[in-house]
Amino acid sequence: MLRQDPNVIMVGETRDQETARMAVEASTTGHLMLTSMHTNSALEAVFRLLDLGVERYAIANSLVGVLHQRLVRRLCPSCSEPCEYPAPIIERLYRAGAIAPGETPTLRRAPGCQRCAGTGFQGRVGVTELLVASDAVRTAFSCGADLSQLKPVARNGALFEMPRSAGALLNLGVTGPGEVLHLLQGAGSTT
Repeated sequence: MLRQDPNVIMVGETRDQETARMAVEASTTGHLMLTSMHTNSALEAVFRLLDLGVERYAIANSLVGVLHQRLVRRLCPSCSEPCEYPAPIIERLYRAGAIAPGETPTLRRAPGCQRCAGTGFQGRVGVTELLVASDAVRTAFSCGADLSQLKPVARNGALFEMPRSAGALLNLGVTGPGEVLHLLQGAGSTT
């Protein structure tokens, strides 16, 4: 396929050493390589490549970014309504990082209607986390930083974390607190 000189290459999933090395090699020769991996966060995807036998310098030189996605149920737009939630729920949202201290969002709920078959939900929406491979992230990773050392470097402007994305969906009334708390507590995300 590379002999056809494509600008963009999509590999369905990278889960073995041969695929990982080929993907990184193709990206270092000027191709935009897109692939998927199963990890719990954007930062963990970088270390997954390392686990698959790709050298640190190759990862650091070829990585542009990582988009991590999880799905939550979307509130039914037909029956969604503003709702006051109890203080313990609001406190849990603060602790999970979905709501900033001092912020008072208008939260919503959907009791159910004919359109959503009484469930209160219609479809799903992605909650994302974005890691941009900044010079600081590349340098720290190249120098041997582990996950706990790389996280503070990435948080300095290169990482848009999942709690912020979930909080934005809450503020827009797209999803409810229960969905966000389930997602963030299941992923072990706390700030």
